[in-house]
Amino acid sequence: MSVPAEKASAFIIQTGIKDSDAVPILIDNGDGTWTNGRVSRAALLAATPATFATTSGTINADFANTAIQMLGMTGSVAMQGTGMDAGLRAIVYISNTSGSDQAMTFDSNWHWLGTNYSAGVTCYNNKVAVLSLTAFGTTAASVVAVYVAEP
Repeated sequence: MSVPAEKASAFIIQTGIKDSDAVPILIDNGDGTWTNGRVSRAALLAATPATFATTSGTINADFANTAIQMLGMTGSVAMQGTGMDAGLRAIVYISNTSGSDQAMTFDSNWHWLGTNYSAGVTCYNNKVAVLSLTAFGTTAASVVAVYVAEP
């Protein structure tokens, strides 16, 4: 079975894939069942990341749509989430080219792996960071977060 790239937010279950290989995945059918599928590596790489129209203020990482999202900061940001459901992810590439350091806060219900960033972070000018969010349910309290930034 072939799977469109937009359905590839399921779990990739094999590593070491060659460029021409199809990647085996598990697809959430939305009813508590899963289907085995395959998606080409090229289709996964061709998926276009979503770019946030708003670049400061409250911003919602969208779990229900494009898994990879890009944020070009122009001011301080309060990061929230929307569209959470078990197994969905949102990966946010953050760049700050505003000309000055900017503050970023996060939903206080998220659970942090590694360093606890619940108090927020400073996004330094001309640096990039990645925020990886995984939902294990439908609420903000089900989200596990990891944040790493360029030194």
